[in-house]
Amino acid sequence: MTIKINKTTMSLLVAVLLAVISAGFLWLHKQEAEKTPAFLPGVYTSAAQNEFCRIDDTLVIRRTRMGEDSYNVRRATCFVRIRDGKKAPPEYQEQHWEAQYQMAKYRLVSNNEADTVLYYPEKNRISKAGFYYEKIE
Repeated sequence: MTIKINKTTMSLLVAVLLAVISAGFLWLHKQEAEKTPAFLPGVYTSAAQNEFCRIDDTLVIRRTRMGEDSYNVRRATCFVRIRDGKKAPPEYQEQHWEAQYQMAKYRLVSNNEADTVLYYPEKNRISKAGFYYEKIE
């Protein structure tokens, strides 16, 4: 059995096949772009003060590998106690952890699940333990 296909039909089949392949590549590229946000990594700061203390906090979020949902997070905190209006010497603390980004819930969760950072893409800011951080870099 032999099937004869003229040039016009063959050209049409090739064009349709190329269109389907191109659409597939575009769809896969879009899925990868949505999977790991390029805008989440950066430097975020937060400051809070009351009559007893002042806290300056910085979170640095960096992707460990392109195309993956793994991140390194570094938190640096400066804490100043205030007693009777007088400031005590600053106390410094630094923490490091690795986290996975959960796109469906817009959050970074540390591998041991002890730390969670919520991400607000519409405002390009984050929160951790009730403190909001603004992106500065």
